[in-house]
Amino acid sequence: VTGSLIIPLLLSILEKRYKFIENIQKQREDRRKQIEDQRRLGRRETINDTIGMWQELYILTTEVIYFEPDKDGNAEINQIITKLIRFPSSAEVTVNKWGHQYPNLKFEDHDIFLSFVNVVYQSALSIALYIQRGIDKKQRNELQNMLNLILDQVKSIVHHRMIDIFKYSANMLE
Repeated sequence: VTGSLIIPLLLSILEKRYKFIENIQKQREDRRKQIEDQRRLGRRETINDTIGMWQELYILTTEVIYFEPDKDGNAEINQIITKLIRFPSSAEVTVNKWGHQYPNLKFEDHDIFLSFVNVVYQSALSIALYIQRGIDKKQRNELQNMLNLILDQVKSIVHHRMIDIFKYSANMLE
């Protein structure tokens, strides 16, 4: 009689233990999925931040390109210069995310994109400072046209390709 009672009791204990192990495995799997979802979201945010960084630089650069002292005045160029001077600080936050979110890309890969961003940034800031100093209209137009050419080339050659590289990298990490 006791033997017949022990078998169902053992089966009940084993079943509860098995469910306990299943629950632990399910919790681990849920946690792994949650971590992967957070990483995926972080990579998407980094791509969006990179696009935002580029848009900010693009807007500031076009403000320099289309600036006219007769219409816009010195206060406007001073504001543009101030925004340009602040740009590296905000951009650095985004750039620092690249290495963390895309560990499969080398820092040399980041540096290529960053070099082109710096070319646009340094050109825009330099030309804005020249405009602030009050160069003649002919020189200003020449510099603004060169800046426009630089901006268009960097945009067409680098910007979209870098975003694509991040997207492909994200796909490889998933």
